[in-house]
Amino acid sequence: MSSKENPRLSSHSREVESQTSKTPKTSDAVQPSNITSGKSADDKEHSQNVVKPRVLKRVLCARNDPQDRNRRQVLVKWLGEEELAWVSLREVHKTEELRDFEDMYGDAGINDGPAVEYLEWF
Repeated sequence: MSSKENPRLSSHSREVESQTSKTPKTSDAVQPSNITSGKSADDKEHSQNVVKPRVLKRVLCARNDPQDRNRRQVLVKWLGEEELAWVSLREVHKTEELRDFEDMYGDAGINDGPAVEYLEWF
């Protein structure tokens, strides 16, 4: 029974029904060969610039985070990188390099290690 035959349907209901009855024919539908992955050129470029995981080479010293004195940071050397970097102690937690540091200087949570050697980094 169409909306024209049913007087109880509102004009809005009739309009919605008429729009839904205008479904595309099979020839008008999107063919599988026309479907793309949905990635734009920017997305493809971004996927090529994905940051590779860094490999920790050595923990050099430790300090209190200057922005949050309740957190600790360690100065690290990454394999293949020239620059040293301060990272959260949590980032290197349970690594062999941190264990090596702590074997020499004690718990990095309370001991700074050879901080005098790296004063320019503080």
